[in-house]
Formats: sequence, structure tokens, C-alpha cells
Amino acid sequence: MFNILLFCMFTVMYVARWVIYFDEAKRIFGHSTVSMFFGTIPMGMATIINGLLAFGLPRWGAEVIVVAHALWWLDVAMSLLCGVCIPYMMFTRQQHSIDQMTAVWLLPVVAAEVAAVSGGLLAPHIVDAHSQLSILITSYVLWAYSVPVALSILAILLLRMALHKLPHESMAASSWLALGPIGTGSLGMLVIGGDAPAVFAAAGMPEIGHIAQGIGFVAGILFWGCGLWWDVAGYVNNRALLP
Repeated sequence: MFNILLFCMFTVMYVARWVIYFDEAKRIFGHSTVSMFFGTIPMGMATIINGLLAFGLPRWGAEVIVVAHALWWLDVAMSLLCGVCIPYMMFTRQQHSIDQMTAVWLLPVVAAEVAAVSGGLLAPHIVDAHSQLSILITSYVLWAYSVPVALSILAILLLRMALHKLPHESMAASSWLALGPIGTGSLGMLVIGGDAPAVFAAAGMPEIGHIAQGIGFVAGILFWGCGLWWDVAGYVNNRALLP
């Protein structure tokens, strides 16, 4: 409940900023760092969806599923917009250089895979088989919409550190952001793959469901291994940057 209160309060405050100070607010699209944090809005909404499923369902009953379902589709739309609109602003309005790059670039694109995990958590609670399949397929699309792009950014980030060494100590904490898309990518494949047998069986495709479950398990382990490297690298980088 406190999480919902905070989200609503900050949403009202941010909307008020756009209403009262529109000309100043729209300058965010030209800012090479602050604009990246648009991705945190759908990611914040995902915590409400997950909370409704984990805590709201036993407390308030099945009615919260309807709310969570509607919020999830809104979250999907916001995530898709962030994943393409912010990179478009990077390409057309903002000034970037590889020596100034940090893992903050990941924030707009990671929102889609966070929504994919929420979709995997939501699908088992939906009664209609067609809606279940739609949520599952959409979750796979969201995962693919986000994770390959995030891995591409990580490859550039690795090149940036090799060519220009470690970022300024003020950005030391951003080293850990690399774990976000890797960890969520792993979780997404495990959660969606866990839903796959029942959902695809209900749609008359049981074989695909078992294949998807196996792929999800193997992919989750592979991403865990990739995250292990970035975890160690983040620790070493922060030790080097911070006193």
C-alpha cells in the first residue's frame, strides 16, 4: 500500500510539473542522462502489478486480477514507447560520446523485459485460455524487444571501459546497472518458461510448452553465468573508483 501511495504521489507531482512548467519539462528529451530515467516509470508500475498478485490477491480476492491485468497492458504500452522513443531521442536530439557512456543507457530498454516478467506472473491467474496465451506471447515479445538491445549496449559499455578506462567516481554506482537486464532476462525466461506447459497445452500445443520450459531453464542458467562476470566486474570497478 505504501508503494502504491508513493507511485501515485510522484505521478501526480510529475504530471503537475508538465502542466505548470511545460516548456521546462519538455527539455528532458534533450538531456542525455535524465531522459534515460523515463524507463523507471513502467518499471515502478511493474512493482505494483507484482505486489497485487503477491499480496493483494490473498488480501482482497480475485477482483485484483482485473486491476492487475489492465495495469499490465498499460505497462506494456509504456515500456514499448520507452524502448524506442528514448533511443530515437538519442539518435536525433541528444549529444553522446562513447567516453561519456555509462550503464544508464540500459534504463529505457530494460523496462520491456521487466514487463515480461510481470506478464509471466500474471498469466497463471487469468482464467480465459486465449487471454493467457496472448499474455504469454506478448511476454516473449517483450523479452526479445529488450534483452538483445540491452546486451548490445553492454557490449558497447565493455568497449568503452577498454578504450576510456573506468567512469568518474560519481558514476561508480552505475556499474551495477549492468546486472539489471541480465538478472531480469534470466528471471523472465524462467518465469515465462514455467507458465508455458500449461498455457500452450490449453491452446492445443503441449509439445511447444515443454520445449519452451526447457529453453527457459537453460537460458536462465546461461544468463546467470553472464551476470556472474558483470557482478565481479562491477565489484572490481567500484573498488577501484571508491576510496
